[in-house]
Amino acid sequence: MNLQNKKKLLITLGCSHTEGYGCWDETTFSDEMKTAIDNCDSFPFFKKGENLVYHTEELLDTNRIGFHEKGWPMQLGKLLKVDKVVNISIGSSSNSGVVKLFFDNNLQNNPYKDYDVLVVWLMTEPFRISFYIDGKVRNFQNTNEKIFDSYLREISKSASSDEFEHGSVRFPKKDVLLESIFYFKIIETVCEKNEWRLVGLNFDDFLTKEFVRLYNSKNYYGSDAMKRIWAIPKNDFEYWSKICGHMTEKGYGLFANDLLDTIKLNHSGFMGTNINQIEMEYLGEPISY
Repeated sequence: MNLQNKKKLLITLGCSHTEGYGCWDETTFSDEMKTAIDNCDSFPFFKKGENLVYHTEELLDTNRIGFHEKGWPMQLGKLLKVDKVVNISIGSSSNSGVVKLFFDNNLQNNPYKDYDVLVVWLMTEPFRISFYIDGKVRNFQNTNEKIFDSYLREISKSASSDEFEHGSVRFPKKDVLLESIFYFKIIETVCEKNEWRLVGLNFDDFLTKEFVRLYNSKNYYGSDAMKRIWAIPKNDFEYWSKICGHMTEKGYGLFANDLLDTIKLNHSGFMGTNINQIEMEYLGEPISY
C-alpha cells in the first residue's frame, strides 16, 4: 500500500515533558495543598522538599489523563491531523528506559504496519540510566540512589576536562552521550527498516552540539523547536507550571507549533486529513515480566 493511502500515526517517545507533565487540573488539589501553594514563596512548588508530601501517586493518577490529552504529543497530532497518537513516555525516564518500553510493547513485530508512521523522540538528559529490576524497567538519575551513585563513580574514574555539570554533579560528556547515541541508533535503525520517519530532538543547544559532535545524523534535529519556549521566563505561569516547573498546556502548544514547522520542512508528505477525534494510546507503564 502506498504511504499516501495509509492512515497517519504519530509515535512520541520521552520523559515527563512528553508524558504531558505540568498540565495539572487544580480542582484535584486538596485544600491543604492549595493553601500551601498560595503561601509558597519559591516555585516550582514541588522543588521544595517539604512540599513533595503532596506529590502522591494518587494525585498523579488523577491528573495523567489530562497530561496525555493536553501535552504536546496530542496537540501535535491534532496539528498534523493524524489518525492515531501512541505516546510512549513516563516521568523520570532515561533514554535507554523509554527504548526498552518501546520494544517491550511488541515493537519487533511491527504492530503499526498498516500506518504511515512518524516517530518524534524528545530525548532527556543523557546521564540517566535504566535496568530491569523485579521484572520492570527502573530509571535512575539521583546521586542518593546506590545504583546511580556507583555508575557515576565508575565513569568518573578517568581524568578528563571534557565534562558537563548538572546541579552539583559533573559527568564525562562523551561517555554519557555515547549511551544515548547508542539507543538513538537503535530507534533510527528500526525506523529505516520499517520505512518510518524519525525526528530526534533535544532540550538545549549544548546537548545538541555535543551529540552532533559524536554522531551527526540526518534524523537528529537538535533543539531549534525548543528555542521559543525556553526564551519565556520560568515565572510566566501561563507557559510554565508553578507546581512542577514543566510546561503548561499553553507552553506545550507553543512547542507543538514550532515542532510542526520542523516536520513540515523535513517530512512534508506526512500531513494527514483526519478532522475527527484522534485515537490515543498511552504506553508509559512498564510491563511486568
